[in-house]
Amino acid sequence: MIFSAFPKLKELLANIPKEKEENIVNEFVSDFYQEHCDKIEEIGKSMKIEATEKLIPGVKDLAVLMDYEWSNDHPGYIAIPSILPFSPFETNVFYFSILGELRGSKGKGVAFIGVHEISHFILFDVLDSIYGEETKKELNNNLIYFLKEILAPVLMNQLPLANLLSVENYLGNPNLKEIYILDQSGKKIQISRYFQNIYEKEKADGKVFSEIVKEMVQILRSIQNEIDERQKLWNMSGGKIYQDETLLQKYSESIKITP
Repeated sequence: MIFSAFPKLKELLANIPKEKEENIVNEFVSDFYQEHCDKIEEIGKSMKIEATEKLIPGVKDLAVLMDYEWSNDHPGYIAIPSILPFSPFETNVFYFSILGELRGSKGKGVAFIGVHEISHFILFDVLDSIYGEETKKELNNNLIYFLKEILAPVLMNQLPLANLLSVENYLGNPNLKEIYILDQSGKKIQISRYFQNIYEKEKADGKVFSEIVKEMVQILRSIQNEIDERQKLWNMSGGKIYQDETLLQKYSESIKITP
């Protein structure tokens, strides 16, 4: 993804000794920041305004939807602008890609990205409260990945977040778009929508978020082999799946949920 976004960097690193790669990358990044310094500063100021007006209220709404309270010694969250073509995160830090804006396209904004990423941070705390130190032993990486990436759109489609962030029918990351569940009534439904229906029904019935998460974990465990296979296909082909009819047919084959 980085080389696709920066083909010049790929050229600079071609046939270069390993020991010189770091210096070349550092120089390339430094030059890029210097070339775009005025625009980066402008974006940074805009980010701070949006964080105050939308991200902070959005995170508070998120906590209500997830029945979550921060401890008194919680360090808070840090958003860091980045020229990476994606937005990775660490323990309480997410990197907000500004590359698209630097190149003239309008991104989703720091509030949208921030709420999405912070939903992951809160989920991890909830999982720790449910499973304690056994979390990693109880849940494999693919299951946690699907759980967090499904829950982000589920929560962001709820009021008042949907209004605040101008969200409408958000399905989550591109790899979820064409994954479908065949429910017990035989109805085919996109996977994020399936879990959104569960969240909304259980919330209406008075269940707290941790109980809903446990139910979702059990469902994902029951289809572990299927989600592992989808993740394997995505890791191999990525967005090319949507350009290959055979791959797409295999990828979008309905996953049956049984009682």
